[in-house]
Amino acid sequence: MSESLHALLSDAFEGGERASRELRLSDALAGELSSERPEALHPLGERWYLVTLPSPI
Repeated sequence: MSESLHALLSDAFEGGERASRELRLSDALAGELSSERPEALHPLGERWYLVTLPSPI
């Protein structure tokens, strides 16, 4: 996982109070996350995604 994707997810999921977030991702970051954790990425449209992580990254 690239540093930029790791930093984005760490910031978004800081505190662990929720297991999913709506995030706007670049095509590159969405592709990387899809390759690493395809079950975690759910497209919502216009580069917005529901990202669900069942466990800490």
